[in-house]
Amino acid sequence: MRKEDNATKESDLRKWHRVLGISLVLFVIMQAGSGLLITIDELGTGGSHSQVHSESISGIDAEGEESPWSEVLKFVHHRDGLWGFVYRILVGTGTLGMAITGSMIFMRIRARKKNGRHTPG
Repeated sequence: MRKEDNATKESDLRKWHRVLGISLVLFVIMQAGSGLLITIDELGTGGSHSQVHSESISGIDAEGEESPWSEVLKFVHHRDGLWGFVYRILVGTGTLGMAITGSMIFMRIRARKKNGRHTPG
């Protein structure tokens, strides 16, 4: 019965890991992608992430004109207000959950391989 309990727990971990991953993928891509583009923009302007709101992603390009991409990046990566905070907390918590469940699954697979078993159960 102990083997069934361990197998069930691993299947539950895998289920939660899969659900979290599918639920978060779009938001993680948006957050990481916008952060990457902000950083690339900062390389060209010499700004830093702490100056994002005032300089690098101010929405003004080198000619002093409004840049639509800068506004989109600012909205996606640094949205303000209650929904922005809720969004960042959910993405952060979900990403931590993915890291924890993924690590637990890895440890179980590693323990199985060490004991000579290559399949769950």
